Amino acid sequence: MAFTKQIYIYAIAILACTHLVSQTTGSCLEEIIALDKKMDVHADTAMRTKNISLEYSVRITDWDNEVTISNVKIHKLNGFVHFFSEQASIYQDESEVVIIMPLQRIAIINSTNKELANRRVGDDFYEMRRRVLDSCKVIKCEIIGSKKVTELKVNRSAAGTQNMVSMTYEYNSNLEKIYSVKSAYDQDYKIKYMHITYKDLNVNASSKFYPARTYLLDKGGKLLAKYKGYELVDNRDSKRKKKK
Repeated sequence: MAFTKQIYIYAIAILACTHLVSQTTGSCLEEIIALDKKMDVHADTAMRTKNISLEYSVRITDWDNEVTISNVKIHKLNGFVHFFSEQASIYQDESEVVIIMPLQRIAIINSTNKELANRRVGDDFYEMRRRVLDSCKVIKCEIIGSKKVTELKVNRSAAGTQNMVSMTYEYNSNLEKIYSVKSAYDQDYKIKYMHITYKDLNVNASSKFYPARTYLLDKGGKLLAKYKGYELVDNRDSKRKKKK
């Protein structure tokens, strides 16, 4: 009889939890989607006229448990984008994009067309994550201190999930701020975890922007002195090369 009572209490607890989750998970996912769009500063056309600075770190763990950390800074204004990390610096304007890779000592300059100019560094990342979010099911949603922690299970049959198994968000909906996003992947993918920690978002920054090429080339089209010894890969079309 005692055993039957324990089972009954356990069943009631499960039903209570299920009822609680069904009432809260929908709003948790809606909160995350709304905040994720806010972090994608190009989703709002009004943001294009603002001087934006975004800082975050990316911690990647592979299946050998080796860890790589990148500290990223992105500055945006109208058609300009500057991206900085330990691995690369990228300067983009309406007509050209410059990529500088100090570890490889390689610098690349490309022409951009209208379509590419309208797409900014990081846009594909946010679009991919949003597609994944649309396929997710909330596994856990709880408040820990001042943060809300929501764990999402990815629908593996959905397109564009790229071997992702789950995502865990830490955020504060009242402050409209995401603190971190941790993504887990299956063993068919090259990495095990990717943990992004957001540090700062400023929509009234004071960053200065100049044509992308001026961060790499002098007026004569030669590499700046600080990039002496770099291999220059110039992929610009011939018309623009003649206009240098």
